[in-house]
Amino acid sequence: MGKVLYDSIGSIFMTQHPLLDMLALPPSASQAADADSFDRVERAFMDHIKSRIQVMMESYDDATVHQEELYLRRIYPLFFDYSLQWVKEQMEKNRSEKSHADALNLKKEARTVLASLQNDITAFSICYMHIMRFMTLVRDAIKSDEERGIIVSGGKEIKWTSDTGVMLGRNKKRKSELDALSTRYAQANALFSSFGDRLGDFENAVNDLYSRDDAEKILRGVRSSLRIGDFTRAGVALKQVQTTAPKFTLDRKASEAAQGVLMLQGRTLIDFMAKNAPVFTGEDGKLLLSASELKILMDAQEIEVRRIRAFVVKYNLPYMEYKLEGLARLRDRLQVIGSLEGLMTLYRKLITGLAQPMKTLEDVRAYEADVLGLIKHLQASQFADIPKIYQTAVETVSEFRAARDEYSEDLNRLLAEQNPDQIAAHLAEA
Repeated sequence: MGKVLYDSIGSIFMTQHPLLDMLALPPSASQAADADSFDRVERAFMDHIKSRIQVMMESYDDATVHQEELYLRRIYPLFFDYSLQWVKEQMEKNRSEKSHADALNLKKEARTVLASLQNDITAFSICYMHIMRFMTLVRDAIKSDEERGIIVSGGKEIKWTSDTGVMLGRNKKRKSELDALSTRYAQANALFSSFGDRLGDFENAVNDLYSRDDAEKILRGVRSSLRIGDFTRAGVALKQVQTTAPKFTLDRKASEAAQGVLMLQGRTLIDFMAKNAPVFTGEDGKLLLSASELKILMDAQEIEVRRIRAFVVKYNLPYMEYKLEGLARLRDRLQVIGSLEGLMTLYRKLITGLAQPMKTLEDVRAYEADVLGLIKHLQASQFADIPKIYQTAVETVSEFRAARDEYSEDLNRLLAEQNPDQIAAHLAEA
């Protein structure tokens, strides 16, 4: 953008600059090549920028805000182009006036920082718009949840601490694990329902055919092997059905027939468990062998999930307040760099030094210290923080939105499962 300074692009005072059209200003706003004309346009530009940002701070539509960001990226370059044309006119007007000998090098240095300062001002404005909007979204969400009236603290004020964050993180991680288990257990339950109680039938048949000790030996070998998913070993244990004598005196043919039926039952059971082993695997890595075992786990899991839901609901409000405080800290970090007006004033001083002569050594030293020195300091340190602040703000709001969606789901589930008094008691214990 700095190279525009010496381009032959014509006087802004002879034609209407596109910036004036966007600001709805008449050509008379810049009819004279003086500081007052630039002041009028600059004030109109800043009022326009602040009003646009103010509107976006109240917007809930991400697409609209994205379009506004694109708009800012278009209008700022127009303003900078306008300002550089104004600089050119001022330089032409002041050509006959002499500057101090040291001023030339300072003006050259000013041109080297000009383009990057323009980019930094644009980035600052966009970051400021997003952070202020994020704070509005979070603040309104807190207000909405307060109005729902489901805030139970067991008679104590809940404060967010780092320990609370760790506990909530652990609970959410555990809930995610339980959700995955719940999906798998639902599949397992469906499989057990379609397959029937083959293990129970097999156990009953073995107990009917063999003595108590022999039956227990056979079943222990098969069950223990299935439990750890060693289906080859389960097959070996199943062969005891053929090598163990029945407890009743049967003729050989009847004995072999009964044992054959048991072998078929056992083989079918082993094949079924082997085929669906991933679905039947519990948290401990061992296989669930029956629907009754599965029900015990599912009932215990539901109690644990409900407790976690209550915990998430209970700490949702302090969590959101914590996120709002985090955004406020990011806003404060941004404002350490400056403000929209402050940065624009700094930019104005920079281009004024380019446009007008610096006649005395005092003028040169003031420009060097108060303008160039400050700009170089910002560019070497704090301006680099702008994209980091913005990225952290985006991540903060993304986490907030995900947590709030989870909170809404948990609260709706609690409301569906329990009455308000039960919820209150459950939350007080969470």
